[in-house]
Amino acid sequence: MCYHFAIIHLFHPFLDMQLVGAKLSPARICHQAADAIQGLLKSYSQLHTLDRAPVFVPFLAMASAISHLEKRIIAAPAHGSDSDTDMVTVSGVSHHVLDELGQDISDLRVMSGWHYSAVQAVGFLRTLAKERKIEVSIEEDFISIKDYDRLAKPYLHRISLEAGAQL
Repeated sequence: MCYHFAIIHLFHPFLDMQLVGAKLSPARICHQAADAIQGLLKSYSQLHTLDRAPVFVPFLAMASAISHLEKRIIAAPAHGSDSDTDMVTVSGVSHHVLDELGQDISDLRVMSGWHYSAVQAVGFLRTLAKERKIEVSIEEDFISIKDYDRLAKPYLHRISLEAGAQL
């Protein structure tokens, strides 16, 4: 999983590029690595449980989810956006992509009982999807709106807001 995590981080900055003479694009390499992480997480959860997975596993699952979210953005057709909300809809996007992202969120949800970083990862994914105007179904009861706003803002921004509130 760590190897595939490194591959995602190595190629993610180059998602929009095409490598001359290469059969694979950086986007495809990232998606294959994300699929591999997801497959290994599934195997791990069958052998053990994700409840008490090692502390770094939520970060691996989050990298996989981000890559699957990017895959959904690339897979979404231009005509698939709703003119009123300008959100990318599910039409035209393969159910496989939706299942991958749903599995990533489900894995993070299982890990959230023991790892607060998993809760933060879901909040980050919700923020990322909202910024990119993509509808992702993440249960509202999973994380409260108050916690979501607190987790979505960068730490230094929160400190400056809290310091300003005390003045």
